[in-house]
Amino acid sequence: MNQRMPWARRARGVCGITSRTSHTKEVSNMNLTKNLGMLLLGIWLILNGLIALLSFSFQGLHLVMAILAIAAGALILVGR
Repeated sequence: MNQRMPWARRARGVCGITSRTSHTKEVSNMNLTKNLGMLLLGIWLILNGLIALLSFSFQGLHLVMAILAIAAGALILVGR
């Protein structure tokens, strides 16, 4: 316990052992995954808008956009 604040409790892991570093790593990994998913979603939205605005097209465009959308969605869900 903290000597200055005896009422304060420390966060404990599964075994009751304080594990501040593992919690910090877990949170940073989740933020990275969530941020990468949002980045891919942003790219998908911009590309989708440009494709419609400029009538841009090539063979396999739908496949690329579908893969980008699935990757973005999966990363966003894993980050939560």
